[in-house]
Amino acid sequence: MKKVLIILLLVFSLLINDVNAECDDKTRLEINTAASNVSANLEMVKKVIDLEGNLHPEIDEELAFVTGSGYTRTMFTYINIDNINDKIYLNITSEDDDIDQIIDINNSLDGKWQYQVPDIYEIRNYTIKVYSNVDGCKDEEVRTLNIKSPMYNLYSESRLCENNDAYYCQEYITTPIDMDVIELMLQKEEETKNKEQKNVQNNSNFKNIWFYFGTGIIIILILGIIFVVVKIFIKKHRDKKYMEMGL
Repeated sequence: MKKVLIILLLVFSLLINDVNAECDDKTRLEINTAASNVSANLEMVKKVIDLEGNLHPEIDEELAFVTGSGYTRTMFTYINIDNINDKIYLNITSEDDDIDQIIDINNSLDGKWQYQVPDIYEIRNYTIKVYSNVDGCKDEEVRTLNIKSPMYNLYSESRLCENNDAYYCQEYITTPIDMDVIELMLQKEEETKNKEQKNVQNNSNFKNIWFYFGTGIIIILILGIIFVVVKIFIKKHRDKKYMEMGL
């Protein structure tokens, strides 16, 4: 019985050593190398869609700006993950759009995986954890990547942002803007616009006054000239008549 117990202990020890041997330094190096090669980046792509949201890659972008064409151009944001292999798997999570997905060599395409961010009007944070997929080191966390998807800044379209490189005028932002400051700036912009319009109107009125004044002066001069000419004509005609009468 004692010999049987010793044999069982030896077998169990060998099994443990075999399992641990799968996660030796060489294996760990291979896993770490695979994890370090994983890359994650954002891709911003402008595409033409119809009014129902269907993509139309065959439509020229210029047509999307034609009023009544039935098409518009919008931005799509993608997260691209590259260099996935059989030694690792990934877990991408985000509380901002409630994603919790496992990614491995089986659900990737040639080691590549792409995810379309739901919309471009919200800042979204994603966490990508890389785990070992090798027996013996299975499920060990090797690396963490963080990626932030920007939001489209509607204020960038305002007149305030013409030729303005300030952060609040950037087309895409990754930090929320103090809306109170923006509202104040937009208010000042509106006041400036109204002031400019008033100045234009005043200048127009001023020009009109001078136009009418000048026109009046010209009319008076013309009438004066006509009056003088008529008066001279009458005088000459009267003098001629008197001469004919011998007076």
